[in-house]
Amino acid sequence: MGAHKYIGVPLPRREDMRVLLGGATYLADLRVPGALDCVFVRSQHHHARIRGVSDSSEGVRLFLWEDMKNEVGSLPAITRPKGSLFPNVSALASSKVRFAGEPVGVVVCGDSFNRYRLQDELERVEVEYEPLDALLDVESASKEKSTLIYEELGTNTLYTSVVGDGDVEGALTTSDMVFSRRLVFPANYGSALEPRGVVAKYDESSDTLTLWSTTQWPHFVRTLLSEVLGRPESKIRVIAPDVGGGFGNKQDFYREEVVLAWLAIKLRAPVRWVATRSEDMHSTVQSGLQVHYAEIGVNRAGRIVALRDRVYADLGSVGPMSFGPSVITQLSLTGPYDIGAVRVELNCVATNKPPTGAYRGYGQQQAAYVLERLVEEAARSLGLHPLEFRKRNVVTRFPYTTKTGRVLECGDYTGMIRTCEELIGSLHPSSQGGRVGFGFAFGFESGGIGPVCIQDSVGARHKGFDSVRLRVEADGSVSLFTGLSPHGQGLETTLSQVCAELLGVDVDKVMVYHGDTLSSPYGFGTWGSRSAVVGAGALMMCVEEVKQKVLRFASRALGIELDQLEYSDGWVTSRDSGAKLLSLAEVARLNYQSSTRQDGVGSSLEAEAVYEPKGLTISGGLHVAVVELDPDTGFVRLLKYILIHDSGR
Repeated sequence: MGAHKYIGVPLPRREDMRVLLGGATYLADLRVPGALDCVFVRSQHHHARIRGVSDSSEGVRLFLWEDMKNEVGSLPAITRPKGSLFPNVSALASSKVRFAGEPVGVVVCGDSFNRYRLQDELERVEVEYEPLDALLDVESASKEKSTLIYEELGTNTLYTSVVGDGDVEGALTTSDMVFSRRLVFPANYGSALEPRGVVAKYDESSDTLTLWSTTQWPHFVRTLLSEVLGRPESKIRVIAPDVGGGFGNKQDFYREEVVLAWLAIKLRAPVRWVATRSEDMHSTVQSGLQVHYAEIGVNRAGRIVALRDRVYADLGSVGPMSFGPSVITQLSLTGPYDIGAVRVELNCVATNKPPTGAYRGYGQQQAAYVLERLVEEAARSLGLHPLEFRKRNVVTRFPYTTKTGRVLECGDYTGMIRTCEELIGSLHPSSQGGRVGFGFAFGFESGGIGPVCIQDSVGARHKGFDSVRLRVEADGSVSLFTGLSPHGQGLETTLSQVCAELLGVDVDKVMVYHGDTLSSPYGFGTWGSRSAVVGAGALMMCVEEVKQKVLRFASRALGIELDQLEYSDGWVTSRDSGAKLLSLAEVARLNYQSSTRQDGVGSSLEAEAVYEPKGLTISGGLHVAVVELDPDTGFVRLLKYILIHDSGR
């Protein structure tokens, strides 16, 4: 195959000019005529019973769970491993609150209100609480006699699982050295410049609901809304406008989406909510804190013979996506190393913190931190260079199945180490009187999320396939509709490049449409480093089907046998002579102007395809930090940072 015209060629991102010139439409920019602003009454307590609510506000309406409960179901679990417990989570708190920031009620303004007056009226709503012991420490919450977050479940430990293989106890006992650590990975909150928000509108004449949401997966939000509201999906439309930052924590299903959808139907009026910065911080899912009691055993030859870890994963007050990241941590703890015996015990525990969910890395960075911390300590204690120790332990034969069940299909970890050795060998960092040190760590990320087996391992309802619908218009331009929902990844450019390359058209003639369940095919959105892999896979299938339709039409139009024709670079050509016979634009025009439709072509040159990858794309990186420590002040200065990245072919 010759040089590519578009794939791999740097092109200006077509998304950027609109954003740079102020043409983006974020949710806060939406103006639906007659929309009523909403604000939420939120708990000021981590844990408390609700004894009563009094409302002295004027000109506004207050709604509580009591008003909704007969018309709205509980929030469903999106990730729920087999054997786990999942609580009954209502859209508004009913009898008690379980984290500071939990919505207790929603206040809807009158027509003459602005947002600031609405905030004033919010202060007139008083909730009487009976404070309860707040469990903010995951290990304390896991104890049998601790206060229960959800009394009906009978425990705060909602899931326990052990994975691994081999005689870990025996391997640790016979190890020459054992390194043990209690390591804590803190919670993280993804603070996008654009906080979450929802706008909902109900059309009584057609009995249809339209919901705009800052979501990374509009189709799945529609599916879940259908379940919770008891409405057909065909009567719900979800639109993701310009979302802004996503970071994974907009890949969830939120109470506010349910409440505003219900309000729009209840009030027969559009409603609107945009989170304040503090509100977003208190109510948006976070990556949960994890506590690891980890140990590795090594022999004098510098080989890791055993790994054991007991993990306490903080789920917060539990949301639809809370279980997933910690399960991925459990499966990822062996990293790139060939370890003979492994045992990882995972304990997922509810606490009185905001619900946890997806956030950048989705549990993989926690595993890397824990493992690499122990690897580094072992190497230095053995008197081995950290790179040499890693070289003795990385996987060298592929495909390789780790003791936790992950499949490493390919890679060149020793090659990455050799490259790193060459790079740092030429480094001569200058010091200003401090002490210079090198830090090393492997980091790996699973991408192309899609295989059913992977999704099933975390009990995920959302699967990994995605879909594309491709249509060649009457003038030969191309409309591409995708179930992906990009929000800054550059996928409009990427998909246009792939389509233009494979179909042989000008890239500027390809338009990409996404983020609207009314027009785009069903898909699971943009997250998990999956979109280019899964979306482009579906696109390639579509292009091949369209090419076959073009050839079948051209065969009949030209009176030439199908096997004598080929499609090449936007043209139908003669297989024998290579002569160009009809361009794609000519075929499209003839097809749309034809008075009769041809079998196998249909009324348009259109195709739709669904692609589900069979395996993951696991990219790896070896990171090096060169730092200087000031012994007098303790200040650390970064001198140089190196990343050797294996991104495959």
